[in-house]
This record gives sequence, C-alpha cells and structure tokens, in this order.
Amino acid sequence: MTFWTNRAVGATLGAVKIKIRYNTEKDKIDENLLPWRILIEGKERLASKVTINTKSWTTQDEIAPGVFKWHVACEGTPHWNKTDHECVINDDT
Repeated sequence: MTFWTNRAVGATLGAVKIKIRYNTEKDKIDENLLPWRILIEGKERLASKVTINTKSWTTQDEIAPGVFKWHVACEGTPHWNKTDHECVINDDT
C-alpha cells in the first residue's frame, strides 16, 4: 500500500484537528458510498477505513441549528491510501 500525506489540508504543518463520523447518506441514498466522513480542519473527505494511532475522544457537535452529530475526534497527521481510500491518522509529534 502506498500512503500519502494530504498536503492540501495542511497535514504537513504538524498535527491537525480531525473529526470522524459515520456517513449516514450511505444507507439512505447509495450503499456504495464510502462509510466514513473525515473532517480535517473543516474540509471533508470520505474513507473506506480509518485507523487512529493517536489519542482520541468523542464529541457532540451542532452542525446546523438543532441538528447534532456525534464524532470521534483527534489531533494528528492524516495519511491516505489513494487506492483503498483508507485514512491512517498518526501522532507524528
């Protein structure tokens, strides 16, 4: 597997804030959609699998008035496998 660091979201600048949640649109609209939403400093990417190799915690966030979503949150450096759409988040400090 070849992994690359997503420079477009500033991942090479050190640890970034990341939130992960299940893609509920997968079940409602298209079962072929990737199951994980990865929010990196506000920019979203989809992933087939997520591996977290850093401290993590959960959050409840209001994403629109009266609409709450629950996330797994962490800080780290995301690395992506372009072929498998896999995201590995490392503590690169």
